[in-house]
This record gives sequence, C-alpha cells and structure tokens, in this order.
Amino acid sequence: MTDGSRQRSTALGAFLAGPSRIAVLTRTGCRRSIGALRGVATSAGLRLGAVGRFVHRFKHWIGVAVLVVAAIVLFIWSYPTTAVVVWTAVLTLVGFAIREFLDYDHTGPSTGPGGSSPGPGGSSTGPEGRAAAL
Repeated sequence: MTDGSRQRSTALGAFLAGPSRIAVLTRTGCRRSIGALRGVATSAGLRLGAVGRFVHRFKHWIGVAVLVVAAIVLFIWSYPTTAVVVWTAVLTLVGFAIREFLDYDHTGPSTGPGGSSPGPGGSSTGPEGRAAAL
C-alpha cells in the first residue's frame, strides 16, 4: 500500500469519526437504517434476548475489540497491500454493523404509578400526576 492511499484512508476514517455535520449525519443515517432493519426483523419474529442485552451492555468494548483486531491484522501482515487494507476496513465496518444490529435496549419507557406511562411533563397521568400539575 502506498503512503498516499494509507494517508487518504486514515484521513477518511478520522473525518467520519469526527464531529463534523456530514460525519454525524452519515453515522446517524447508518445507525437509523440498521435500527429500522432490526425493527423489521424483530416484528417478523426475531428475538435477540440475552444476546441483545449483552451487546447493549458491552457495546463500547465490542467496538474497541473490533478495532483492535483490525489494527492487529494490519500490523502483523507482512506487506499490507491496498486490497488487504480495503478488505480489513470493509470487514471492520461489517463488524460495526453487526454490533449495531444486535444492540437491543429492551428497557421501554418507565411506568408511573397506576401503570400509566409518564406524560409530556414527565409526571404520571394518574391521580398523583394530576394533583401535582394543579
């Protein structure tokens, strides 16, 4: 791999990981698309159960592990060609997509007294909530 292509791929990765509007929109769009796909799969009968809870709990560390494995592959490879770097990047992105797909936060909105969900102001719509609102 030439130094120029290595620099371009590093710059692209840094750009997409950064706080720019385009990077945030790209990451948000990917996250929402994968979330929508997960929603369709769960409505079709997929149950993530313990796996989804595990991934949700350790999402950060799973991402770190994916990046560490990709870095080890690139550092250990005797002569990483452009194809090796591209396929490593593609597989890293696939790993992040799988992590996002399996991330399932099973906790719904908390219920207030009387089993009703909190209203727009965050208070219960039950008798206690109405009394507090008056």
